[in-house]
Amino acid sequence: MGSAVLGQWCMAEEGARLYVDFSTTQVQKTLAVISKTEVQKELQLTSNQLARIAVIRQMRLKDISTVTNLLAQAKAGSKDEQKKIDDAIWKLADEYLINSVINVLTDDQKRRIQEIVWQVDGLKSLDKNHQLATTIGLLQEQVKEVQDVFAFYDPILSPLYHRLGRQMIAGLSADETLHDRNDQVEALASAITVIEKERDRDLRDVLTPVQRGKWQELIGKPLKIQWDLELF
Repeated sequence: MGSAVLGQWCMAEEGARLYVDFSTTQVQKTLAVISKTEVQKELQLTSNQLARIAVIRQMRLKDISTVTNLLAQAKAGSKDEQKKIDDAIWKLADEYLINSVINVLTDDQKRRIQEIVWQVDGLKSLDKNHQLATTIGLLQEQVKEVQDVFAFYDPILSPLYHRLGRQMIAGLSADETLHDRNDQVEALASAITVIEKERDRDLRDVLTPVQRGKWQELIGKPLKIQWDLELF
């Protein structure tokens, strides 16, 4: 049978907050956010800026000079070496691409896109952003509490994301319709959203009232973004 492919899946309710998010790198998230019409209008991006960002979006690893040598090393190395080199390649590529995108923007646009990305991610931004934790004013014991929250929810969410990913790309079974598959995807995504909201609440509970106020200052004026479901 044919396959059910999810071109874009996400679930959002309030403002820009995005749930069921498959972005794995900073540049993926930033490009996804910039692709939204609401964000382009908010940033007042020019046609020239949009064209330059489109070029960056199409770049492949071989187009990035900083990783060219590592690509050759990865092909020649052992499996263990390849894993380390691959990790280094993706780290360098992400840094190069995000810097390329940021360099297209004005200072005001850079500040605003950071606010919007934090709105999209919510407090899960604290997962690996140590500078953000410092800016909010988290104490060492609070940092440990935040780590504990992620340690509790990650083993729950990871298998669900894996299962959702399989459902989005797997071919339909003989007695399954695309409508059936869409219903399964939507039900699973709804369940993931509920869990992610519980995680958000637990992260928020770690913060003091003053720190919550600081977080609201950092994310700036709320921006409504429509994250659409596209199945085809």
